[in-house]
Amino acid sequence: MLGTSNYTPVARLYIQAKSIINELIRNEHSCTKLDKCENERLSLDAKRYNIEIAAKFLIRDIISRRNIPKKDRNIFFLQQDGAHIRAPMALLFSFDYSFNRDSVYASERKANLSSRTDKIHEYIFGYDTLKENYWRKLFDTENVFELKNEYSIFEIISDPYKKSDLLCWDTGTLHLDKLKSAILACDQMQTALSTMERHGIKPSFGLSNLKRERFITKLDISRNMLKLFSVYDEFPLVVPTTWGNALDELYVPVENNPFNDYKNSPKDEILDLKYEYPNLKKAEIKERLFPTASTRQFDRFWRQAAEESPNLTKPGRRSKQS
Repeated sequence: MLGTSNYTPVARLYIQAKSIINELIRNEHSCTKLDKCENERLSLDAKRYNIEIAAKFLIRDIISRRNIPKKDRNIFFLQQDGAHIRAPMALLFSFDYSFNRDSVYASERKANLSSRTDKIHEYIFGYDTLKENYWRKLFDTENVFELKNEYSIFEIISDPYKKSDLLCWDTGTLHLDKLKSAILACDQMQTALSTMERHGIKPSFGLSNLKRERFITKLDISRNMLKLFSVYDEFPLVVPTTWGNALDELYVPVENNPFNDYKNSPKDEILDLKYEYPNLKKAEIKERLFPTASTRQFDRFWRQAAEESPNLTKPGRRSKQS
């Protein structure tokens, strides 16, 4: 059994990624005014949709980044007894989105992509995107992403990972409802075809023998997949905490960083103030040093300081070193 303290639920990681993207958009608003008129702004639901899809691509992209050690590039089902069972990484790729090719975002994205970028996730949205500014206004003014969310049962059976929504991102759990329904429909269709053939009826909607054989093979693969996953249906998925740390480290771009005015790094500012005033509480330190920082920003600075000085998180006076 693995310690749960070293793991983060996928649902929490998803919230973290959305928060990062939303905060960068808010920071852009605080620095500049939107060119679009108010009546050209997207609804809150449409803006939320942009952020939600971008967050999924961001999480996908950090999988292959050097920020995460190779040994931590795994995801797990968390059982009720606390045991961790390794899950296929393909679950994090279980959605089928692209950007709206008629959008301003599409043209801006193409212009800003590095020639060395060859990952499909970064091609749409990812790690390096956060450092750019062009997308932040566009998330407020246009539908950036498009989704083909209506698939035939044949498409679902042929590519269940991408087309059956196996991962519910909001809950961070495995969901098999769509795959179950597709397999059930296929079984019923197969039964109907067999019944008609026994009575000498050739159905006009039937498949050729070759296509039918291929379809049955894919159906068997999907059925075995469903049998394997059924044990973990609605189980939460977790990832090593290093994934969240990687998100924390990457999201603040150099430009517009309000903490660049400090002589030392934020963690050093915290340690220095705590050294001079050891009885100050965490909230008081935030108010003195970073009154405009979000709670999540300050928590990141605090965690970095605590890693250098573990006594920071302990109650009582921090001893001065000679």
